[in-house]
Amino acid sequence: MNVFSFTGNLGNDCEVRSIPSGETVVSFNVAFKAGFGQKAVTSWARCSMWGKRGEAVAPYLLKGAQVGISGELSLRT
Repeated sequence: MNVFSFTGNLGNDCEVRSIPSGETVVSFNVAFKAGFGQKAVTSWARCSMWGKRGEAVAPYLLKGAQVGISGELSLRT
């Protein structure tokens, strides 16, 4: 099972767009920290929500807001 859960803060307001099939996609960047003290490292995750669920939360996804994310992880270079 591929599940990735974390909390972090939004780096900017979300981006709402529609794909050619008419489905809505909401995309946003989340900064999260791992470690503590001098060894703390901040990483960024690009997240997407599809369909009505994304449309429903889009008004709340504003820069600096703290969010909890749980979903499938897909790594790209």
